[in-house]
Amino acid sequence: MKKYNPTLEQNFIEWSDDAPCKGMLDLFFSDKRNEITQAIAICNTCPYQKQCDEYATLNKIEYGVWGGTMRNKRELLRASRNAAKKAIEQVVEVQAVDSHSDDIA
Repeated sequence: MKKYNPTLEQNFIEWSDDAPCKGMLDLFFSDKRNEITQAIAICNTCPYQKQCDEYATLNKIEYGVWGGTMRNKRELLRASRNAAKKAIEQVVEVQAVDSHSDDIA
């Protein structure tokens, strides 16, 4: 279950009111290829693109164009981040075991 993150929500509120996509729900939640292309083009000029993409990725938003990405790209990014996090955790575990074995010797 996803935990509520008030900081993430507040940041979304702060930048979303100024985003160039404000009021364009039909375009950003369309299933028409040309409208999706237009939405992505708007995202590519937006100063909030990174925050928007991160918001959608962290909140596992399935529908619409967010930060120039669609659901499939966000899923790949999320999977990549999770794999990187697990790899880092494994390195930390190995380092912890190695440091304890030095204490024993």
